[in-house]
Amino acid sequence: MKEREKDMKVYPNYYSIMPAKVRYSKDLSDFEKILYSEITALSNKLGYCYASNSYFGKLYNKAPQTISKSINKMARLGFIRVEIEKENGNQRLIFIDTPINENVNTPINENANHNTTSKNTTSLPNARARAKDMTFKEYVLDVLKDKL
Repeated sequence: MKEREKDMKVYPNYYSIMPAKVRYSKDLSDFEKILYSEITALSNKLGYCYASNSYFGKLYNKAPQTISKSINKMARLGFIRVEIEKENGNQRLIFIDTPINENVNTPINENANHNTTSKNTTSLPNARARAKDMTFKEYVLDVLKDKL
């Protein structure tokens, strides 16, 4: 097992993020949405994910080829960005490129106000305002900056 993958087991993340653009996408399968969510959880610490197809395959009982196709599809559709780190043995890095707070047409009635996020509380002051127009990576780095 690669050293970085060992780190993932030592530092598990207990939450993930799935923006409305991903949740309501008709272009992604349910599994691809879950995989996206897993990638966000693994990106919480460093701002990117370096898990292998084999890692995801074992986690979700899928063939590595299925994982590869899903990641390539999400990259092609602009939900994620994949970079190859050549100086580190062609290590793949997956970045979340989906804005956190982007206006998306959803099946929810826009006039419904009984379950709005404006009534929710957060431990980070102004986190919602700061998240506007930020990519996931920018948001995570901004949140980490407040905690350090």
